[in-house]
Amino acid sequence: MINELAMSRLSVITNFSGEDVAIPDSNSYTKVGLIKNPTFTDSTFPTQFDNRTSIVISGNHTATALAGYYVQQTVALDSVNSETITARIHESVFSGGNTTIYLVDYYGDFKNTFQTGGISIKANLSTTTASTLNINNASTDVTYGKYSPYSGEVLHFVDFDPIQRQATRKEKIKFIFDF
Repeated sequence: MINELAMSRLSVITNFSGEDVAIPDSNSYTKVGLIKNPTFTDSTFPTQFDNRTSIVISGNHTATALAGYYVQQTVALDSVNSETITARIHESVFSGGNTTIYLVDYYGDFKNTFQTGGISIKANLSTTTASTLNINNASTDVTYGKYSPYSGEVLHFVDFDPIQRQATRKEKIKFIFDF
């Protein structure tokens, strides 16, 4: 478009509201990015996607799994080595007798995934105080996003002060590129 229309700017604008089920209104966000040609593990090409990892735990644990807290689990790689998997809680929702914990900022060596057993919930990563919840069945209770990490070209990324989401607020994100 730059050459064909002899333009010096390109603008990308999207609007969304807190009423969308894919974008919860019960939290804040601080990072927005624009990625060109991402790939997905199931070879689909969705027009929208929720890439959060989710863990389903029996019972109501929304008072324990608070937004902003961290989930950690140490998983054995072999008989000697282990890896600690960490993610930040985006939100937790109680429905149908279960709590679904939605996780973002998942990190570790990516050699392993969450396993059946205990996970630690911590207010921050430096504390030794933690609550323990149990994953009953990792194959059915843990769901990962389908976006292939590090795929696509990052055109723009910004990290800003937290913006509190509200169900009645309509929001606009605008990227303008000057050439």
